[in-house]
Order: sequence, then C-alpha cells, then structure tokens
Amino acid sequence: MPITKKTLKEGKNEMNILIDAGSCRGRFIKKFVLTPMYSLGWEIHAFEPNPDLVIDCDKAIVHREAAWIRDGKIDFYIGRSIVGSTIIKDKITGRLKDRPIKVPCIDLGGWIMRTFKPEDYIILRMDIEGAEYHVLPQMIETGAIKYVKELYYEPHWDKVGVSKKTNHRLAKALARYVEVYHIL
Repeated sequence: MPITKKTLKEGKNEMNILIDAGSCRGRFIKKFVLTPMYSLGWEIHAFEPNPDLVIDCDKAIVHREAAWIRDGKIDFYIGRSIVGSTIIKDKITGRLKDRPIKVPCIDLGGWIMRTFKPEDYIILRMDIEGAEYHVLPQMIETGAIKYVKELYYEPHWDKVGVSKKTNHRLAKALARYVEVYHIL
C-alpha cells in the first residue's frame, strides 16, 4: 500500500526521506512536491550521474553520483537519447555510445546506513538502468534495505541479461523487508 498521511502521522519515524536514484531531470520529485504528503516535511535526495541532465528542482539535494555498490569512479555509458544511460556496459537498449565517461559512484546502501536511522521513513525510488541487480542484493546483504520502508523501482532484467527467474527471486527477497512497487 502506498504511503499515506495517516501512515506517517501514526508512525514513530524520525524524518521523512525521499531518495530518487536515477533521477533523470527530477520529474518524479517535481510531481511528489505537489502532493499533500510533501506538506509533512521531507528531505529529498536526487542521484543522477549523467552530466547532460540538469535536475531543475530546488527542493532536492542533488548528488552527481551513480548509485552503486562502492564509492569511487565508474564507467558510465551515455545514451543517445535523454534516458537509458547506464553503468552496465552490456545493456542492450538506450543506444549507448561506445566510449564511456568516468563518473563518481556511491555505495548507496552504505550511504543510507551512514546518513539515516532505521526509524526514519525512507522511500527509495530507483530507475538505474540495470544496476539495481547489483545495488539491491547488496542492500539486502548489508541490511541497508531494512532502512527503506517503500521501494519503487523499474526492473530492467530483460535489458541487462538477467533472467526472469533471477528477477523474480530478487523481488521476492525484497518483499521480505520492504513494500515493493514496480514502476514502468
């Protein structure tokens, strides 16, 4: 069930946090701040490593980093259109350019555990073009997923060589810890 004002008011959460990994131009955030939920007070973080995309939203703390499983730098493949850029070299959609650029990356789960408390109400929206099959299993393994109350993600299993069975197993594992919603 999606988050509601009632859920937030009755909860014992310390802070309301929205993390948008793969924020593109911040379209999801722009819609979110227009909802009644936003009036409850939210700290919003937008992660987008594509230097060609400007996140035009003064409501978010913008991180020019790729959501990943470690801190550092990583190859990033720019798509020939606005969407579809990725750190996954073998992604079959997005008309990726052959020459990657180096971008900063962050261990998303580690950052969540260092930055927030388990009592915080964290919504994680994730559209990271195949990297979710690395990031989410690590978040389960480290316990970072337990900080997240709601997960909205777009699965790209069919674009990055992940089997339907593996995709289903990941969704099932995630559902043990967090409310999961698939976005398309």
